[in-house]
This record gives sequence, structure tokens and C-alpha cells, in this order.
Amino acid sequence: MQMDEKEILFRWSRSEQDKEMIKILAELNCCSTQKIAEILQRNGIEVKTRRKKKMQTKKIPKSVQEVLINELDSINADIEDHQRQISALDEQIADINDQIGDLNARYEEIDNFLSGMGVKVAPVQQEDADGEAS
Repeated sequence: MQMDEKEILFRWSRSEQDKEMIKILAELNCCSTQKIAEILQRNGIEVKTRRKKKMQTKKIPKSVQEVLINELDSINADIEDHQRQISALDEQIADINDQIGDLNARYEEIDNFLSGMGVKVAPVQQEDADGEAS
């Protein structure tokens, strides 16, 4: 919804004329609160604009800083250790999957050979990762 200046001024005059109304008008017009404030000011309406205050930082004692930095270093080292463990496990899983692939290929070769010789082999029941038969 786009309002012209007259509509904005009318809605402002019918409201409680506070910063919340500026936000509402800005949202309705898909514009910034600054633009609504400029329209109001241009038409003789004084709008108090509040600048965002810079966040005040408090002085943290050196000893507390050192403790916190050491804790961050310790946490970071633990994270890196876990990431290395995950990488090692991923490599082991890949190796095991390769071995399974090789065994399945060898099984298939032998099964095909025996089938060609007229020997019937009972199918082997394989287990999934949870140890359940599939």
C-alpha cells in the first residue's frame, strides 16, 4: 500500500503521534521510518528521531579475560579433536564399504560360476548396519 503525503499526514493526525505510528506508516508504505519522519518534518511536524546509542562496553578485568580466552582455546581444541575423529571414522567407513563391495563382487563371481555348473546356492541373508536381516 502506497500512500501520498496527504494520506500519511492524515493518518498521523488521527493517531497517538508516537514513534510506533511512524513504524506502522513505514511498513504500510514499504519504506524506512526515516522517510516517514522526513515527510512529517517537511510538513511542519516535529518528530524526535532517536539515534541508536553505541553499545557501551564495560572493562573486563585482565584475569577474567585470560580465563575466558583459555576456555575458548580449550573448547576450540576439543572441537578440532572431534573433527579429526569424525574424519578418521569417515575413512574407516569408506574402507569398510570398499571391502563390502569387493566381497559382493567376489560372491557374485562365484555364484555365477556355480550357477553355470548347475549348482544351486542358497542365498545368504545379509545384515544391515543395525544388525538386522535384510
